[in-house]
Amino acid sequence: MLKLERPLIVYEMANNHQGSLEHGKTIVRELARASEGFDFDFAIKFQYRDLATFIHPDFQDRLDLKFVKRFSETRLSEDEFLALKRECEAHGFQTICTPFDEVSVGKVIEHGFDFIKVASCSIRDWPLLERIAEAPLPIIASTGGVTFADVDKVVSFFNHRNKQFALMHCVGIYPTEQRDQTMNRIDWFQRRYRDTVIGFSTHERPSDTLAVAVAVAKGARIFEKHVGVETETIKLNKYSARPDQVKRWLSTIRKSLALCGETDADDYQVNPRELEALSGLKRGAFAKKPLRAGEHFTAEDVFFAMPNSPRQLTAEGFSVHNIKIRAEHDFEAKAAIDSFVIDEIDVRAQIANIMHQVKSQLNQARIAVQENVDVELSHHYGVENFAETGVVMITCINREYAKKLIIQVPGQTQPEHAHEKKEETFQILWGSAYIKLNGVTRKYYPGDSVTVGRGDRHSFWTKDGVIIEEVSTTHHADDSYYTDPAISKNKQRKTQTNLKEDWWMKI
Repeated sequence: MLKLERPLIVYEMANNHQGSLEHGKTIVRELARASEGFDFDFAIKFQYRDLATFIHPDFQDRLDLKFVKRFSETRLSEDEFLALKRECEAHGFQTICTPFDEVSVGKVIEHGFDFIKVASCSIRDWPLLERIAEAPLPIIASTGGVTFADVDKVVSFFNHRNKQFALMHCVGIYPTEQRDQTMNRIDWFQRRYRDTVIGFSTHERPSDTLAVAVAVAKGARIFEKHVGVETETIKLNKYSARPDQVKRWLSTIRKSLALCGETDADDYQVNPRELEALSGLKRGAFAKKPLRAGEHFTAEDVFFAMPNSPRQLTAEGFSVHNIKIRAEHDFEAKAAIDSFVIDEIDVRAQIANIMHQVKSQLNQARIAVQENVDVELSHHYGVENFAETGVVMITCINREYAKKLIIQVPGQTQPEHAHEKKEETFQILWGSAYIKLNGVTRKYYPGDSVTVGRGDRHSFWTKDGVIIEEVSTTHHADDSYYTDPAISKNKQRKTQTNLKEDWWMKI
């Protein structure tokens, strides 16, 4: 899959160079100045057409036809395109090219572009897509004017060829009015094509910056805009932006990104100023009766009220089952409890934390599970070490055949073991995992599967979290043989629950 470290800004020069190498270089230099100070990756995009084959021989002189006239009058030679490409690279731009025919694909490869682009008008041009898929370049594909059924075919086409690609929401109306933007397609693409980078190829008027702000908020990470430079004789079309308009557009993207915050929930950190602002509104714990130093107390021994002091125990420190707290010194009745020690966290609370994380992961993966199914937590080296070692098993079916969901949260390892009675096949549904089978380790992604035969020693671990579907012969509780004998000696290494139990939901 295509990976981006930062948002990618694509400047579409199209034919706005007007067939002049020098004017093209002017555009590049002006764009470089407009891009200064923005923490994005930048690329300039060209368009390649082999006019000798792209235009029918009988129509090559028909300048009364709009597109024949435009392409003929703005033609650059191969040497001029290469010179313009070098100018882009000299100013730190990556380069992208849209080929409109098979001959031009060969030139894109030969000229060493960083990306290859599929225009909306070519998204169903299968002969051209076949040639583009042969290029050893990541692909950015625009989706203007096509249905989801069409995009499904293109996504499958690229996936089956192991291509790195991104999809661009695009509306092929020039210029695009706000009523025609259909920005919700970005949401639909993200739900439908998980792990695919989604972008926004814009054709709105340069004065309209609302569309790109919405695109940022919806998660787009590639932004493409037609650009050019006006002179006394060169005027831009209604959807191409001047450098000063580009700068305002970039500012909108930057402000929108800052407003939206982190793109990955795992990276989210609560703002310290937010914690400070809310801290004064929290209820603090006060002694109902005198407490003596060393005495353990529960929620029954305190009352909660505001204001609280900076070191005071608050209502957040109590739950249904989870803590054993000891007073560090004497407290009189009504005194703020601001010196205490948590001696013990109930095992049930630790299990609850695990189950909350598991349910969230299932929700994120959009996997529905019946709430009354059996759930087994394997904490081989103790519940307190479950974050590092263990697995959650949801048994969906266990007859002559069996089906389970194996869930690991980020950073977990399932130790090496084997089965004598059971044969099983793993298929990755969500996330990724390293599976070691008989001494050979391989990383597996969604859709990948591996069969573990009877007696095969295997272990698995995940960096970012994983959900695995296990289909097997009948599961037997006494049929797991671990390499580490300490695991088998641990008689408290499993906890049984189900998703319907509500005791852990309250912790």
